[in-house]
Amino acid sequence: RGEQSSGQVLIVANNGTETVKFELPFGNWRSVTEGEVLQETIYIPSLQVMIFERL
Repeated sequence: RGEQSSGQVLIVANNGTETVKFELPFGNWRSVTEGEVLQETIYIPSLQVMIFERL
């Protein structure tokens, strides 16, 4: 986590067998695979990697 500016990328991996809750850093984040804009709390399914770009 660095300065809050666009161009940042966040990679979240869940290597477990259950869905986990994850708190995104402050701001708006776009999923690079889904295009969905998210903020605050997300849920990461088991055995998944999600990549976000800060807006």
